[in-house]
Amino acid sequence: MREPDKQLEDKWTKQLLAAKRVVIKLGTSIVTNEQGDLNLDHLKPIVNDIARLVGEGRQIVLVSSGAIGLGSGHLGPAIERRNDVVMKQACAAVGQSLLMAGYARCSLSIR
Repeated sequence: MREPDKQLEDKWTKQLLAAKRVVIKLGTSIVTNEQGDLNLDHLKPIVNDIARLVGEGRQIVLVSSGAIGLGSGHLGPAIERRNDVVMKQACAAVGQSLLMAGYARCSLSIR
């Protein structure tokens, strides 16, 4: 690693270690697998890390995509309708509850 890159990395590491509030953004490709199901293999370690950070007294804000992807996988809409606004809304509505239930399941496994 070049010296300026190392210095920048060290600066960011120090700032992250000192942060009281951390925002974590998870995209659909992290939250879902190729079949459109919840990717627990990805989520469980992240939820464990979040629990550790909360235990250290940090405030965590989790911003998660994936509701449309999960809903689409669950509803199985035809490929040609996936860009239809009404279908996206239906997928998001179904997927949101699946997403929250998945996070709850992951959090129960760390207790």
